[in-house]
Amino acid sequence: MSVVNFNGIILEVNSAWTNHLGWSIDDLVGQSVLKFIHAEDQNGAWLSHAKFFSSKLNIEKANFNCRYLHKNGSYLEFSCNSTIVPAKGKVFAIANSMAAKEVAISFVQPDPRYKQIAKLLDAIPSSIGYWDSDLRCIHANSAYARLYNKTPDEIRGKSLADISDERQLNLVLPKMQQALKGIPQSFEDEVLTLNTFFSQVSVKYIPDLDAGQVKGFLVLMQDISAIKSLEAERNQTQVKLMNSAKMSSLGEMAGGLAHEINNPLTIIIGKASQLANRIESGKQDLDKSLDDLRRIEQTALRIAKIVNGLRVFSRNADKDLMSKTSVEKIVEDTFELCRQKLKYNNIKLTVKGLTGIQIECRSSQISQALLNILNNAHDAIEALQEKWIEIEATSDGEFVTIFVTDSGRGIASDIQEKIMQPFFTTKDVGKGTGLGLSISKGLVESHNGCIYFDAKHQHTRFVIELPILQPVSI
Repeated sequence: MSVVNFNGIILEVNSAWTNHLGWSIDDLVGQSVLKFIHAEDQNGAWLSHAKFFSSKLNIEKANFNCRYLHKNGSYLEFSCNSTIVPAKGKVFAIANSMAAKEVAISFVQPDPRYKQIAKLLDAIPSSIGYWDSDLRCIHANSAYARLYNKTPDEIRGKSLADISDERQLNLVLPKMQQALKGIPQSFEDEVLTLNTFFSQVSVKYIPDLDAGQVKGFLVLMQDISAIKSLEAERNQTQVKLMNSAKMSSLGEMAGGLAHEINNPLTIIIGKASQLANRIESGKQDLDKSLDDLRRIEQTALRIAKIVNGLRVFSRNADKDLMSKTSVEKIVEDTFELCRQKLKYNNIKLTVKGLTGIQIECRSSQISQALLNILNNAHDAIEALQEKWIEIEATSDGEFVTIFVTDSGRGIASDIQEKIMQPFFTTKDVGKGTGLGLSISKGLVESHNGCIYFDAKHQHTRFVIELPILQPVSI
């Protein structure tokens, strides 16, 4: 496509000139169009326009064939359609390669050389098509045509606008234009099939290069509806397993949490009763009453902290946006859920290096990953004489590394590769689901991080590595 003024100077051209004729846009703009038209065709081409130049109102059209000069010195024949706008002093022209047209005709009405290849391509279940540099479908096998609710004969030789709706045109056209620049494309799309059901397809555009020039591109499309359905089912199963593991963890913590909440409630009830007795007896001691009220407030806040930890842990955060959160707060919220359990079994918990470190994450999911590790550590060391758990965090400015170490002596080498597998457990029947570490692994990896067992440490240590900022999706 080109725009030329009435003096024959080229004002604008599109990239198809480069694809067909080898000239760059800078080679063409500002030059006379006659410089690129064969000498024998110049008069016919230019005279078909010049007779309309004197008009100031009418918009006229002209059709002609002419040969354009390729940068290599040869000439290629084009069929041209021009719109002449005298009021603007411009000619808007579209030139279609006659060679491409002949190739398209040969596919629409193939000679015997192509019949066997066409049969072979039609037998392939994958959708295969070929588009030329003018964005016309030169070939389509039966599977490709079916995705557009057409037969191969109906789709061959047609433009993208002829076979696509507006939504698909807006999605596909920019990617096709990239393919015509020699850049392979890969994406997923949704198409409406003959049975009125939408099908998910994976699409690849593979540029067809010849001596550095893009002649067109091959299209490979694969129906992935069944794969997407299986992925959705798998995701639903993972969510159910995760919720099951959450409920199992909450069940294990229930006794300790009840005790953890019951103790401060007893304090609140006792202090409130003392305040009421002093008021009734008229022996009010303002300083003592103020101390009691402050103790009640602190104890109520302690209960609120425990309840908030439960709320954060139990909710479904799959659709939450990532947000910056303090690692220290995540650990504190997690600790609230297992404090009493650890205290009851005389297990000491210490933390190091958490202050000032923030990560972009779904905090409830990182909390769940940590809690699963802490529960495993508790069960592994509760019968030992030396019982402690240590949480430490370090940061290099790009990643945060969280170490969870307990007083155990590591994990047997023959099962180290199995511990992250779903349903693998070394606990007694009824004491574990075997899902804790596998779910922790999935949650950490969903944050573009990793979790692993440190086999070189003298004690039992798990390491979680997380990016401080999540990568931007493009």
